[in-house]
Amino acid sequence: MHAISSARISAFALQVMHDRSFSRMRVHCLGDPGNGRVMICVHGIARAGLDFLPLARAMSRKYFVVCPDLPGHGESEPAHPQDYRVSPFSAGAALLTHFSSASEIVWVSTSLGGRAGVFLATRERCPIQRLVINDIAPVFTTHSAKSAQKFLRWNPGLQSLEEAAALLGKINDSTATA
Repeated sequence: MHAISSARISAFALQVMHDRSFSRMRVHCLGDPGNGRVMICVHGIARAGLDFLPLARAMSRKYFVVCPDLPGHGESEPAHPQDYRVSPFSAGAALLTHFSSASEIVWVSTSLGGRAGVFLATRERCPIQRLVINDIAPVFTTHSAKSAQKFLRWNPGLQSLEEAAALLGKINDSTATA
């Protein structure tokens, strides 16, 4: 077993203010909390902070790695339904404020987390020194939001692993020919 794979995961809750509500965001951590180098790994929609666990384990020797569950995701409390447009940005701002004394902040993200990172990084005096983004949509329209809501509410009612595998096969076949 390698030392990096045995790194212990700790967690804390961070209060996040949105337009209409407050919510408690769960933040998973790996590495030395006294390390001034902080890597913030932010997931996309319908995902969770621990999606970054393999990266967090690998990087925890060089950075204190934090992987939040954005509001309404993973182990975090939901925000007010009308706050989900701003919750990733509010959560990011809360994280940056919490780690404002860090000597270096690297923001690693995918999809929705990447949009939040770009939004925050373009603000004056933002403490993010490095921004790594993956798979973000350049524009998020009302149509995009409605499509995402439809996807997130979709429940195919699968009864077995075999049914799930068959459905994934159909989805993969349809996207491969698109």
